[in-house]
Amino acid sequence: MTYTPEPSPENQLLLCVARRSIDDATSHKIRGLLTHGGLDWNYLFTTAVAHGVAALLAYHLKSVGGELVPSAVLAELQLRNQRYVEEYLFLTGHLAKIVGALTDNDIPCIAFKGPTLAMVAYGDVALRQFADLDILVHKHHLQRAKETLTREGFVPFSVLDAGREAGLLRFDNAYAFTNDQSVIVDVHWRFAPLYFSLWLETKEIWERAQPLEIASRTVTTLSAEDLLLVLCCHGFTHEWERLVWICDVASLVEARNLEWDYVIAQAKRLGVLRIVLVGLLLAREAGASLPVQVSHRLERDRVARSVAGEIGSHLLEPQRSPVGRPQWLARQLSMRERVRDKAKALWRLVLTPRAYDVTYASVPKSLFFLYYLIRPIRMARTIGGQL
Repeated sequence: MTYTPEPSPENQLLLCVARRSIDDATSHKIRGLLTHGGLDWNYLFTTAVAHGVAALLAYHLKSVGGELVPSAVLAELQLRNQRYVEEYLFLTGHLAKIVGALTDNDIPCIAFKGPTLAMVAYGDVALRQFADLDILVHKHHLQRAKETLTREGFVPFSVLDAGREAGLLRFDNAYAFTNDQSVIVDVHWRFAPLYFSLWLETKEIWERAQPLEIASRTVTTLSAEDLLLVLCCHGFTHEWERLVWICDVASLVEARNLEWDYVIAQAKRLGVLRIVLVGLLLAREAGASLPVQVSHRLERDRVARSVAGEIGSHLLEPQRSPVGRPQWLARQLSMRERVRDKAKALWRLVLTPRAYDVTYASVPKSLFFLYYLIRPIRMARTIGGQL
């Protein structure tokens, strides 16, 4: 990432290990940082976990410069990582069981993120930190999926009445479930809430989905190209605030021989090309190699380069300054290239209710229009307080 001023030695080390594989130059830099000494290991542990790269920190330090890490520190790091790996394997087993139950009940599903992302982008479920499971189903199958999960011992994370549940289905993107072992499963019917205007759930997503062997079961996951689009849009919706989301894109690009013509064409068709370009710019800073035609496209988009530079400059700040709502709205609109996409995004961002609007009050379907009246009033008050 581009930093002004230069990041601390600890942050430099985190940036070096946040990748699937380490080249000679990065290995040399890691060893130099370790040799210099004086590192704040507690900060490294805490920040690596917060940014989702604890597994990569443990793996690369041991393989690249284990003899340069204080023995007590390395032992503690490996112990912590072993606990995480046990949790990853535990969750992976649950994913296989859940997918099996859905499949047995004729409910098509796509597992994405979590263990499937770890396998597709990193080649090892132990190298990608995750804490829950994500599954995509068709919206009209959600009730049956809910019944299937109930039989498997899961309950909704939040108990909603019929009106609130209907509002959640209309405006949000996922329903969270948990069980007595604290396993959390997010069942998606969209990849992002409605207000983001990201229409990624295309017929091609399902047609291009690929089988993946995981925990002795074949599950269906996204094609590498569609996964790239989803990862970039996910990073966009969360302002790329965690290092692991950049690492995911970089690792996927490095691990897979992507059909770049499809990626660019589909991103343009869906109106998310600039969103994808920002993700690729960040991935390139994290060590990903991009084909010439993609690099040329990155250089031509000044807005994407500016946004990526700003994200990189603030990525590892311990206390990032909150962005005001007007600035956030302007950033969101700048990420859409076409005028019609900017107009749709503005409409959705301002007027579409959020999950907290829906849970605030239960409204019958016949009166859902009331949510559209409440939303702009609440937003106007928020913006007014920030001007």
